[in-house]
Amino acid sequence: MLYNICDEFTKITETRGTIQNTSQCYSIEISDSAEAGNTFLLYPLNSISFSGNVYLRCTERGGHVRVNVVSFVVNAAAGSSTGSSSGFDSFTDADIEDIFKDP
Repeated sequence: MLYNICDEFTKITETRGTIQNTSQCYSIEISDSAEAGNTFLLYPLNSISFSGNVYLRCTERGGHVRVNVVSFVVNAAAGSSTGSSSGFDSFTDADIEDIFKDP
């Protein structure tokens, strides 16, 4: 589901899955409540997996961010549901092994 997030906390309907910040300039705050304080920052063009009730808001006053939320986990290690940041400069274990293979 796509969400247009402003600088006020918005509760998303999904309770597990992956959040993708599609903004190229604004970070978003992720919290388990609609109150500031205990938040996690998700930087532009990054994603993180989650479970539980989640509230999102743009860190820039007056800013708007388009956020994509899917109900499945993306880029998590096997057996893990922790967050994962991905981008063009990300490497997997397989990529590293390929670099160091004997020719």
